[in-house]
Amino acid sequence: MKKLTLVFLLLCFCSCAVLSKKNRYTLDFLDENLDPESTGARIALAPVAIPVGITAFVIDGFLIHPIYSLPCAVDDSFWVFREVSNTYVLEIIVFPMRIVTMLATFLGSEIVRITIPIHLRCK
Repeated sequence: MKKLTLVFLLLCFCSCAVLSKKNRYTLDFLDENLDPESTGARIALAPVAIPVGITAFVIDGFLIHPIYSLPCAVDDSFWVFREVSNTYVLEIIVFPMRIVTMLATFLGSEIVRITIPIHLRCK
């Protein structure tokens, strides 16, 4: 069971959305602004730059990228309420099922947008 879990986790992270350049906001900022010119400065800053880079990568993956993908996941979840007929009795019966479907769609869309590098623009 442990091997299966490990294989599943490796498959999930092999195409992680944070590995895509357009989804690394903090790490791209560090790459653009904190790049020393000389080799000596790079070697001297390596003990500091490596932990800072790993921290920026983790912040991008677990905080910033999920926040950026929230509006699109909300937009995806509202498809449940589009194109509804205006019959009052049918709306009363179907409304609880729509709420459950909306929550499931939101969670699924958010998880997919966080783990798979897809285009983030909403409609």
